[in-house]
Amino acid sequence: NLLGVKSLDFQYLWKQTAVWQNLFDHLQSPTCVVETFNLNGNSFDDDKAIPLFSTLAKNSSLKSLNLSGCLLQVGDATWTALSTCLQSPNSGLKKLDLCYSSITYETLLSFASSLSNNKNMTELVMYTDPDWTKRWESFPRLMCSTSTIMETFDSNHTLERVVKAANQPKAIEGHLKRNHRTNKFDVARQKIIDVHFNGIIDMQHFIDIGLEILPREISWAAGGGLS
Repeated sequence: NLLGVKSLDFQYLWKQTAVWQNLFDHLQSPTCVVETFNLNGNSFDDDKAIPLFSTLAKNSSLKSLNLSGCLLQVGDATWTALSTCLQSPNSGLKKLDLCYSSITYETLLSFASSLSNNKNMTELVMYTDPDWTKRWESFPRLMCSTSTIMETFDSNHTLERVVKAANQPKAIEGHLKRNHRTNKFDVARQKIIDVHFNGIIDMQHFIDIGLEILPREISWAAGGGLS
């Protein structure tokens, strides 16, 4: 009976099919309050992984999931299901451990795209060491798009960690550190100033702004927020 249970530790149970079915059924239940789920060491194939991610896309209670070593034998369909889960507004996942998984460069690109509008995920840990892969080119765009001010504002401001090591990949280390700030509005504001105003507030940018909104714009740029 898992009613009221908030933490589950089910390591090395990959052969017990009945156990998996019961777990998936509980995760889909409206009475589920599980917040932490450790599945480290279980060997998943597509038949187990896809239903899990489809279920988690609808589960708002689960905050932390450890799948380290679980996804070495999965195919593209599993990574597609996970990408869909990361895009779901109903998923409550904040921390996901995918170390020792068959993650390719294409998978990284898919994750970067999926996380663009994700407002929950703080840790998507994919490698144990920041130098395991050099292919983080897509993540700076995810965390601080430079195309327009609105795209910068709509970038991801929650992701704080992508590898287990203390040092994060150099390509995105600055963005990850900035995202640690609690006030996400301030994170977005600072990114906009750095990217579109060369890191400083130049009053020249406000010359053509109408008087009715000028005070609000200056207040925002100075860190006062919008009212």
